[in-house]
Amino acid sequence: MLRWIILASVFSISTLSVAAAEQATRVSGASTVRLLLPPVVNSVVGTEMNIYFDNIVLVLNPANFAFEIKCDKGNHFAERWSFKPKAEDVGEYPIEIVVRDEMNAELARGKSVVRVTAAEVAPPRELSVLLFGDSLTDTSYSHYPQRLIELDERDPSFSLRLIGSRGLKQNPPDGPLRHEGYAGWTAEAFVTFHGPQSRKGFQRRPETGSPFVYAGPDGKPQLNFAKYCDEFNGGKAPDVIFISLGPNDIFRANDETIEKDVEHSLKNFDILIQEFRRVSPQTRIAVSMPPPPTRSQDGFRNYVGPNRYQSRWQYRRNQHRLVEQILARFGGRESENIFVVPVYLNLDTARNYRTFIAAANASTTQPMERVLDGVHPAKEGHYQMADSLYCWLKSIANAAK
Repeated sequence: MLRWIILASVFSISTLSVAAAEQATRVSGASTVRLLLPPVVNSVVGTEMNIYFDNIVLVLNPANFAFEIKCDKGNHFAERWSFKPKAEDVGEYPIEIVVRDEMNAELARGKSVVRVTAAEVAPPRELSVLLFGDSLTDTSYSHYPQRLIELDERDPSFSLRLIGSRGLKQNPPDGPLRHEGYAGWTAEAFVTFHGPQSRKGFQRRPETGSPFVYAGPDGKPQLNFAKYCDEFNGGKAPDVIFISLGPNDIFRANDETIEKDVEHSLKNFDILIQEFRRVSPQTRIAVSMPPPPTRSQDGFRNYVGPNRYQSRWQYRRNQHRLVEQILARFGGRESENIFVVPVYLNLDTARNYRTFIAAANASTTQPMERVLDGVHPAKEGHYQMADSLYCWLKSIANAAK
């Protein structure tokens, strides 16, 4: 009971709209940093886990704030708390983060638990895993699914088998890299799309179809996850389903529309989860808490025009709100085999986005490095995302022993 009292104090913002919450804090004189920590931070012996301060508070410049870490483990750096556990560190450790201003006044306080899982899980157990989502899963080289395979191959006590109709530039795939990643897709697309080009890629209505939607007995399209499992997993449901969606749902939102857009997105999450649970209540369903964008507006320089415009700060606000509501909706439901995976914690948004070199301006030849893409991390960023998922997968494999 105490745990949920603490969480309620940390996440109370999630019960209010963005505008109402920020107006209330302005009137009371309290902070609007909106600190967001998950109940558990999973880590594995030998794998670095980080909490980047900019990712857990909604502020323009985290350097304007002081972050105080209370934990028996890890290192407190300028921009993050970092921990690479050793074998003797297996166990659980409380962590508390306090945010202060330049006058040392406390602005926010949050608590979580760092859970360290052993590197060896004996006896080894195979986990079948379905990864599905948008371009963060799909991307040209499927970086985080590929990284997950590499981590599995290095781990003799762990065995993953990815399922899916798509892979690394092969459809159907002919190797271990398999997923259902589709660039540009929303949660609604996975619920409703039905067309002759099912599993073919970017959404083009009415041709493209969701991998989980089939024609029913009456010829009308309907979700049918059991048929998907028949087609791609020998009639068995996967042990784990990882949902990595949301960024496309809220990309163009602003402060006036974000509540409606988040609610619409999560209603479609609910529909998908209900279907997965209907087919296999024992399957563990993990919902990604999506990563934040790059720290630089440069990555959003070309998101302009009547249908595309978005600024880095507005998208960051949208992403933070989505993560708040994912935690409020799906957190604390482990007894239902529903989990949240805090991918947003472990991503270096200042260094792990792709960059390019260009002249600083038209009047100089002096080069400078700018961020190329605002929402798609570089390979190194995808590796950090995969590390977060790997640590969670190891924790549930260990718990199953």
